[in-house]
Amino acid sequence: MSAKPAESDTSPVVNQGRRGQYLQLISQLLTDHLQRLQMRWSDSNGYYAQKLTEARPEKTLQASLMSIVQLIEDDLLTRYLAGEGSSPFSGGNSADARAMLAGIRQTLLPDNPSQGITPLLQQPEQIELLQGLTAHLADDSACGSGWQSAISHAEGQLSCRQQLIELLATLAEVNENLGLQVPLSD
Repeated sequence: MSAKPAESDTSPVVNQGRRGQYLQLISQLLTDHLQRLQMRWSDSNGYYAQKLTEARPEKTLQASLMSIVQLIEDDLLTRYLAGEGSSPFSGGNSADARAMLAGIRQTLLPDNPSQGITPLLQQPEQIELLQGLTAHLADDSACGSGWQSAISHAEGQLSCRQQLIELLATLAEVNENLGLQVPLSD
């Protein structure tokens, strides 16, 4: 025979106190982990900031290039531009794709021309590669505002997909031209 709740207990929810304690503990753990992660990524003395400043520039560029290619292939081309064009986690849309491209643009072509890939592509035969990267990552490109201004969503996705494929080809040329030896998929 099961125990009957006390007659003064009119709430259909039981164990509210334990659930509240559980939520407080989980929230505190999450806060502690986020603070630890924030310290690791701190600009001045964080673990990752130190690793980046200690790394040789070509190693940083290699890691960045591999990450960018993986982001384009695995997230943008496979998830956002396949089917409905949304994130499997948040139901994202073209704004998510534009944000990812803005991150790629900021990594490769930051506002300061002495940073990113620009200083590495200054030889006359490399200028065309730099111009290609700039065009593929422009705000008004097919994956930028062009996605929204397309006649149809499907047309916008197709144009953006083509732009990303061309960007991957340009990144492969940059990889080869700079002798980075980054294993890029074909």
